Amino acid sequence: MLPSQKISLHDSSLISVRRKGDSIILVVEDVTMGDGFGDAAGRGTVRLVGVLTITRDGSPVDDLVPVYEDCEIWTFDQKADVVTLIVDWTDFKTHRSQTHCYQITCRSVQVDIS
Repeated sequence: MLPSQKISLHDSSLISVRRKGDSIILVVEDVTMGDGFGDAAGRGTVRLVGVLTITRDGSPVDDLVPVYEDCEIWTFDQKADVVTLIVDWTDFKTHRSQTHCYQITCRSVQVDIS
């Protein structure tokens, strides 16, 4: 990804969440790149490096653990060393969903879009 490209994770699907050492790795689909709607969409990896703390809905948690198999990202916002992530977890078999706000303090964020 070029530094000048703008990316948006809004309405992206969160395909997987995994831990690797002190990092959390998010694999996402339907990442949009560009300045407007209808721009190219791709698949990407977001690496939260040096995770220090995680809260879910304001309460500390040990890890970012999927609630249901399907997940849509509503908001991904990075300011300094804090990432705010609002996601909607959905179980289509039981027609249930849960929306949660995560705040993750980390040393850096690396994004790779393909």
